[in-house]
Amino acid sequence: MERFVWNSEKYSVGHDLIDHHHHHHHHHHQKLMDIVNVLIELSEQEVPKKADYLQTLLKMSDYSHYHFRAEEGLLATSNYAQLKTQQEEHQAFSEKASLLVTECDLRQLDETTRFLRRWLEHHILEEDMKFKTALS
Repeated sequence: MERFVWNSEKYSVGHDLIDHHHHHHHHHHQKLMDIVNVLIELSEQEVPKKADYLQTLLKMSDYSHYHFRAEEGLLATSNYAQLKTQQEEHQAFSEKASLLVTECDLRQLDETTRFLRRWLEHHILEEDMKFKTALS
């Protein structure tokens, strides 16, 4: 499966809070991409370890929750008209991520990885890009 490679022209929403995580000098979206890349690497291992899978799913769940809160806070202060849609998408993803953590079924590793990669790319390129002009 193709790994994510950060490309600021393609993925940047043009706002420091969303694109850049000041404490770790890491882009929010790039950090999420890195987590998906770890899942891709796990899915390519002959015998992936369940502990590694669980740890990566927990990172995805925790970091996405942190990122969504930051993004929603910024959108709320900007009076973004489609905030409710963003919140609903984030909530649906958070529920799915929690379910993946609870199940932690290695037999679902490939399917989970494809889902997360597709969801994240769609969310950044479609949903998050909608607020790019609103924040600039």
